[in-house]
Amino acid sequence: MVRHTRQEDDPDAPPGPTVEVSREGPRTVVWVRGDHDVSTAGGLGTALDIARTMGTDDVVVDLAGTTFLDGAIVRVIARRAPTADSPVRLSLRRPSGAVHRVLAVCGMDGLVEPAPVMPSEPVVPPEPVPAPLPPAG
Repeated sequence: MVRHTRQEDDPDAPPGPTVEVSREGPRTVVWVRGDHDVSTAGGLGTALDIARTMGTDDVVVDLAGTTFLDGAIVRVIARRAPTADSPVRLSLRRPSGAVHRVLAVCGMDGLVEPAPVMPSEPVVPPEPVPAPLPPAG
């Protein structure tokens, strides 16, 4: 798992947004938590680039823990959205209502996976193994 937090840049900073990358069966999952804006866009872009090179054809961005995202984050996702010649699929899962509205306004809601009718168990990310990404910015 690869993880980047603001605390790695400044250990005295209060808890903030995190981005983690891990394998989930045949998929690579990018776990995005907290408020994300232009200040975290670089870290998310790096995480998505790493995820695309992990040997799976599916990259899923899990937005369940995302409380805010702005246009810079939408742009990072859009730039990595699949194209006709791309072998890697990108999808978004479990956005909150507010995050889903931002994605819809930006025309990105087509990447959102349908919600499961009855999940058998909650999806919980594995415990992270610290491996810092380059600082966002």
